[in-house]
Amino acid sequence: MSAQYSPPPCTSHEATVYGKFIYVIKCADESSIFKQECYEPEKLVYLVCQAARASNELYERPTRRIIDDTEQVLDKALAIVLKCRSHSLVKRVFTIIPTAQFRKVTFWLENSIGDVSWLLRVSAPWDREDEYFGLPPIAANEPMLGLIWEHIAILYTGSGDLRADAASSLVSLARDNDRNGKLIIEEGGVGALLKLVKEGKLEGQENAARAIGLLGRDLESVEHMVHSGVCSVFAKILKEGPVKVQAIVAWAVSELFKSIVSMLLLAKRLLFMEITSVAEEDAELRRSAFKPSSPACKAVVDQLLRIIELADSELLIPCIKAIGNLARTFRATET
Repeated sequence: MSAQYSPPPCTSHEATVYGKFIYVIKCADESSIFKQECYEPEKLVYLVCQAARASNELYERPTRRIIDDTEQVLDKALAIVLKCRSHSLVKRVFTIIPTAQFRKVTFWLENSIGDVSWLLRVSAPWDREDEYFGLPPIAANEPMLGLIWEHIAILYTGSGDLRADAASSLVSLARDNDRNGKLIIEEGGVGALLKLVKEGKLEGQENAARAIGLLGRDLESVEHMVHSGVCSVFAKILKEGPVKVQAIVAWAVSELFKSIVSMLLLAKRLLFMEITSVAEEDAELRRSAFKPSSPACKAVVDQLLRIIELADSELLIPCIKAIGNLARTFRATET
């Protein structure tokens, strides 16, 4: 081979894929027939080397899909180049590889090249508003998934204004239907949005908080957000964030509460105590998220009282503290 490739530092899975690349190229170099066609996999090596060296910076969700898909393509390419490499005269004479099979593998390899190229571009820092990467071939049948990948990648690597725009786009997608919201959560959008709430510019913080509120449509989604750290991020904003962002966060908190059928899981994670302790000191949050006339607020209080009546040893103290924190929300006539 004319090019030399040194193994880059990478994970064990990436090392396996990289090793397959090298083996495919070695076999292609030794092939005795269809030699030109057997060199097709070499086009991917440079890109895979780049991806492996930048593995810590790559957006994890599409990376996993693309690497797995590329590995499958390599297995198919390897099957062909092994036939091309045969040293037996009889096998060389009688080796029959249909042209259509070469075309299929070439098509798959070209798609893998497109996927890895897209992954490298979308994972790199960028700040151009007019740049559009398009869909990777792997998402050709799932255009919404490709679009969500791009917006989430921008949240991680884009400039301040682009991150705000990406969060706004995710707000629109989450509003459209529940499936989009599920995809945003599954593809790692919550962590990226929370990061923007914590450290973004004002517009970005507002858009990200609004997106979080729209994503919490069921208990599973809210629980995912709790695991991702939504409580601490929102609590900090409500204590010391900009007023406009505080108002949207307060709305988001109320939306999360409305989406919960059973409050038990959140009580176990001290969400009540954490949020209501902030509400005790924050009049804006009390007005927005804990209106006495709100069915969601009444449902929260009723659930807290039921847990207290059961005297569960694990939940009793957090629930009593939560009730105490909410005391300023209700007038004496409402209790």
